[in-house]
Amino acid sequence: MSFGADTDYWGFADTNIKLQSSSKTPSKSEAQCVDSNGDVSASTLYDTYDEFSCVYRSCGDTALVFYDTASAVDFRLGKVISNKVITSISVSTDNTSRPEITIAGRDCATADGAVRYFAPTDLEIAGARTATPIGASADTVSKVTGSNATASANVAVTLDSNGAESCLDLHGGRVEATVDVVGCTGDAGVSADTGWSDMGAGLNKENTAYSTGSISVFKNLAGSDT
Repeated sequence: MSFGADTDYWGFADTNIKLQSSSKTPSKSEAQCVDSNGDVSASTLYDTYDEFSCVYRSCGDTALVFYDTASAVDFRLGKVISNKVITSISVSTDNTSRPEITIAGRDCATADGAVRYFAPTDLEIAGARTATPIGASADTVSKVTGSNATASANVAVTLDSNGAESCLDLHGGRVEATVDVVGCTGDAGVSADTGWSDMGAGLNKENTAYSTGSISVFKNLAGSDT
């Protein structure tokens, strides 16, 4: 099919989740043999793999679900689906549209269950058209206007003697979020929720608008081998 988005690399789309776009991007490293004149006389590609990304949008008011043992839903970081491992999940909200979800990863020769998992349950917000705070809350004079949050983990790859992937693992899982607010009856204010670390809040004021502010927060994720 030449028109439309019809390749869901992760299988996340369902009745209430609609695929918006998908991409496959090659990645590779190159070793060069440079001669006495500074010219490349030989080169070899190694550590070649493809990166995959899908963008979805909610079309229902029910909560997003990334991991639930009761319903066998599993889109944790480290989950291997059709030889591709999930390495990041992002959710963005605003006050005019439904949440947008991006799931990204890369191809992987390691079997599911052999990669460490990190559950992004902090991103499981309602699918309704509303600006939803993640990791922070507006004060009593402010309203949330948007948020962005990303759960990600670092990728560790061991290459074999020919420079090809032999095994892969994830470590350092973390969620980082930004929440935007507007002050309706006072200066815009927002603070980190319990369990989240504050990376700093800002405030902007001008002579033709209400004050706006934002905060960046993070939370480290506990890994699991099962």
